[in-house]
Amino acid sequence: MSRRIKLTLVSAVLMAGLAAAVSAFYLANQVDRQFQSVSERADTLFRLAADAVVRSVEMHPDLSVSEAVASDADLAGRLLALMTNTRVVLDLAVCDTAGRILVTTDTTRPTGTPFPAWPDYGRLASDPILPRVRALFASGQTDRYQLSRALESQEEGPLLSIRLVIYPGLIREELLPDLQKAGLLSLGSVAGSALAALIFFGYAFRPLSRVTQMLDHLTRG
Repeated sequence: MSRRIKLTLVSAVLMAGLAAAVSAFYLANQVDRQFQSVSERADTLFRLAADAVVRSVEMHPDLSVSEAVASDADLAGRLLALMTNTRVVLDLAVCDTAGRILVTTDTTRPTGTPFPAWPDYGRLASDPILPRVRALFASGQTDRYQLSRALESQEEGPLLSIRLVIYPGLIREELLPDLQKAGLLSLGSVAGSALAALIFFGYAFRPLSRVTQMLDHLTRG
């Protein structure tokens, strides 16, 4: 193989590698953007859920906070209505300070039982890209994460906690169209860069073909 061909191929590989690195950076940004978007939607959901809980407490001023929440038969329905626009949230629950469920949108979880100790979604959202990608494509029934916010009063401190259950597999479904589009663009960019490098350096090195042929002859003696 002549030196000109070797140089052309090396240049094409370098250009393709650069395009692949740029594409990978773009895909990583897309994953990060989606994870942060879920965190922002969760914050909104926490605020709305806190308003619903406070309304339940105000409706029963003669009961304790936990009793007022547990006795509101309509609270679970109102919490479920808040989740309609947040597909990645599987459950929205209100727990007492000991972590026992008072109200939940998941009818399979009985009230009074401890809320499951799912891993923290906030930590996952701040992890490097590879752990988040693994979480996106995990398919086990135990691959759930949670976010928790405490409801407090200045006089009594923590009173309740609101907890969300998040399934990253549903984030993947929201992200998949963007990933497919970005993947096609990435493949096109890599192929286009390699082809452009072959054409450009092929023409650029053509005037030097005689020199490279002479060097090849000298190398072979």
